[in-house]
Amino acid sequence: MSNPVQAFVTTYNASLAGGVSAELTFSFAITQEFEAFIPIEVHVSANLSYGAEVRWFQSGDGGASWETVGAIGTVFDILGGAAEHTKRQGFKLPTGQYLIQVITGGGTDATYTVSLQTAWVISAYV
Repeated sequence: MSNPVQAFVTTYNASLAGGVSAELTFSFAITQEFEAFIPIEVHVSANLSYGAEVRWFQSGDGGASWETVGAIGTVFDILGGAAEHTKRQGFKLPTGQYLIQVITGGGTDATYTVSLQTAWVISAYV
């Protein structure tokens, strides 16, 4: 049986804010480790018409170009209700360079903040 060597890596993209319907994009690179678990937090101050969707786009050439069709990382439940609320979900990424896109939307009064939280990185198995 092997045990993972774990580390927590703070992200340099703390959070982004948006209103109405928009796409927010973060970058993340994991170059020498095996995989990373990336938690995403969405804070909503008004009702949204559908839950947030997280996609990731990988670069195969060190960031010079990116995939044109993103893979689904995770989908948030519909963030309904008139009161403020926060939800957090995450997904795993293998070694590579990534753009992480969070898509969410709502009416004209919808505002939200999306945060890329501290990543949990597996660097080796011993």
